[in-house]
Amino acid sequence: MNSSKAKARAAMVILGGFICIGMSSGVLISSMSMYLVPVAAKLGTNAGVVGYFFTFNAICSFMASLLAAPLLKKFGIKGTLTTGAIAAALGVLFMAWAPNAGIVCIAGFLTGACTCWASNPVMQPTVARWFMYNRGKFGALMGLGEWVGATIFAFIAATYINAGRYEFACIITAVCEIVLIMFAAFVLIRGYPEDAGLKPIGYDRYQAELAAAEISSNKKTEETDTMGLSKKEVFRRASFWIFMAANLFMVLSCTLYSPQQTTIYLAAGMTTVQAASLVSIYAAAKTINKLVYGVAADYLGVVFGSLYTIVLVVIGLIMFLTASSFQSLAIAAILVGSGQGLAGMSGTLGLSKLIGQKSIADLGVIPHGASAVGGILGPTIFGLIYSATGQLQFAIVLGMVSWIITGILIAVSLRNKNLVELDGLSARKIKVAIEDPCTHK
Repeated sequence: MNSSKAKARAAMVILGGFICIGMSSGVLISSMSMYLVPVAAKLGTNAGVVGYFFTFNAICSFMASLLAAPLLKKFGIKGTLTTGAIAAALGVLFMAWAPNAGIVCIAGFLTGACTCWASNPVMQPTVARWFMYNRGKFGALMGLGEWVGATIFAFIAATYINAGRYEFACIITAVCEIVLIMFAAFVLIRGYPEDAGLKPIGYDRYQAELAAAEISSNKKTEETDTMGLSKKEVFRRASFWIFMAANLFMVLSCTLYSPQQTTIYLAAGMTTVQAASLVSIYAAAKTINKLVYGVAADYLGVVFGSLYTIVLVVIGLIMFLTASSFQSLAIAAILVGSGQGLAGMSGTLGLSKLIGQKSIADLGVIPHGASAVGGILGPTIFGLIYSATGQLQFAIVLGMVSWIITGILIAVSLRNKNLVELDGLSARKIKVAIEDPCTHK
C-alpha cells in the first residue's frame, strides 16, 4: 500500500514538473527569443542590446538560487512555485510594453525568478527526493514539458508577431504562467515523500546495495548516515568545486548562442514562421536528448552521457557557421539543442552522485547558481561581440571552446573515486552481485 501510494504521488510530481518546466524554461528561455527582433525594431536598437533580457534573467536566477533553500523551508514548494509564477507573469507583461531597453532588462530580471524557482533547479532535486534510481529517466520525462511549452508558445508568438501584435501574445503567455504553474503546485506536486510519511521509491534496494558494496562502515549506523555527505564535508571536496565550474562553463557555452537562436535563423534568411519551426526543432532535440542522456547517465554514467552530448553540440555549432538552408539549420538545431538538454539535467544528476541524498535538499540548487553565473556571462559577451562587430560567428566559436572546457571539467570531477553514490555500470554490477552472489565473488 505504501509503495503504491508513493508511486502514485511520484507520478503526479513528474506531471507537475512537466508543466512547470514547460512554462519556465520552455517559454521564458526558448520561445522568448522570438520577441527579440520585433522588440528591438520597436525600440530602434539591435537584438544584441535587447538580448540583455537574458543576462538579467540569469542575474536574477543566480540570486534566486541563493534564496531557494530558505524559501523552500519557509514557504514549501507550493509557495516557491507560486512566487516564480507571479514573477514570470510580471516579466512577460513588462516585455510587452517596454518603452526602452532598461525595462526589457527589468523584464528579464523578473522572469529569472521563475527559471529558478519553478524550473529544473527546484524540480530536479524534487525528483531526486522521490526516486533513488532512474532519476535521469524520470527527470527527462518531466523535461518533455520544455519542448511542449517552447513549441506552443513559439508559434503563438510567431502568429501575433506577423500580425504586428506581439503584445497580445505576451498577455496570453502571462495568464498561462499564473494558471498552469499554480495548478501544478497546489494540485499535482504538493510536497516530498517525508511530508506524506513515505520513503523514496527504491529506498530499500538502495540500502541493500550500500551494504553489499561495503560503502557504509562495518559498524551499525543510523540510516541517515548512509545517505551521503554533510554540507561541511561537501564544501571541503575539490571535486565539488570543479563540478560547479563545469556547470558554469556549460551554461556559458549555451547562452552564447541559445537565447539568440532566432537572430541566427533570421540572419540566415529564414522567415519568422521558419524561425519558429527551428525553435521548436531545437526544443524537441533538447527534450529528446534529455531522455537519451537520462538513460545513458543511469546505465553508463553521467560522464559518458555528458561527453557524447558535447561531441554532438560541437558538430552542430560548426554547422551553424556554414548553414544557409532551412534543412541544414534544422540539422544544426537538432545537434546544438542536445547540449541545452544536458545543461538542464547534469547538474542535479552529477551532484547527487557526488554528495548523495543527505544534503541534496539544501545543496541541490547550487549547480544552478554556478550555471546562472555562466548565464550572466554568456549573453553579456554575445551582446558586446555583436554590438561591436555585427557578426555572430565569434560568439559561436567561443561557445565551442567553452564546451570543450566543460567536458574536461566533468570528466575530472566525476571520476568514480569522487562519487558517494554508485554511478552507471558500477551500480549495475553491484545489483547483479546482490541478485546472484555465486557468480560475483
